[in-house]
Amino acid sequence: MVIERLARVETKIDFIIERDRKTAETLEDHDLRIGKLESSLKLLATIGAVIVFVITFFQDWINTQLLG
Repeated sequence: MVIERLARVETKIDFIIERDRKTAETLEDHDLRIGKLESSLKLLATIGAVIVFVITFFQDWINTQLLG
């Protein structure tokens, strides 16, 4: 009877360890995805800032030449 209980406890511990390992792998995957998203957003923000700067810098020329 004691051996059966110990076997059940061991099985539960193995299950918990496996679940924790899968959770850790999932968290690592999420961290990688978040890192990729952050770098993409930084790139988009930089491109947007450059576009706003160019439009602001050439605003008078754009108004007279392109918009008439």
